[in-house]
Amino acid sequence: AGSPTSLLFQEWPTSVGASRVILNLPANAIKSLDPSSVIFHDSPPQTVVAIKNVTVFAMVKAYAWYDDAWWASKLGRMQGQFEAPGGSDAVMQRQFIGAQKTSEASTKPNAAAWPRRGSHPPAPLLGRYHDGPLQCVVGADSAGLPVYSGDKVRFGNCSGALEVYYGEAHPYFVKLMTSPLEPLTVMTAEDGDAASRTALAQVHAALMRY
Repeated sequence: AGSPTSLLFQEWPTSVGASRVILNLPANAIKSLDPSSVIFHDSPPQTVVAIKNVTVFAMVKAYAWYDDAWWASKLGRMQGQFEAPGGSDAVMQRQFIGAQKTSEASTKPNAAAWPRRGSHPPAPLLGRYHDGPLQCVVGADSAGLPVYSGDKVRFGNCSGALEVYYGEAHPYFVKLMTSPLEPLTVMTAEDGDAASRTALAQVHAALMRY
């Protein structure tokens, strides 16, 4: 209601009038809004509070690949979520980070009890059965080569990736990243890296315990 708001675009010389504006923006863009913007001066108080309370945090998505997609081929789990203790515990995550900082800065004798750089808490799980891709063999062609289904097959002959974690960036997975600027990290048992073998074993063990 009232006089329209003028919208100005960086690469468009014409302004547009609007009586209502919806900010379809990611959180980091909202956090970058100019404090002098009309949004903070002419919006209802509850809108201003909501915008100022927007938070930005890093997230992690991790998959584990299996030649036998056992969750689908053996258990028939095609949908749903799963979580092991600590998977979404933000308090535990912050405690682990704080403990690392304490360990690196402290010279007290009991500092060794805290996690050190390069160490990890138990592998957390916060995943979904339905998110990862599956390759399901449904037959063979005349040359004997496998024929794959276009759909996921419950209790089928499938290989694939299980989403084991999708949530707020957990120290366990953050430390496995090569660089924050290159977040994609691929780890295999054959790459000769001890950290890769350890992480794969810990994630698999956590899944088996679950």
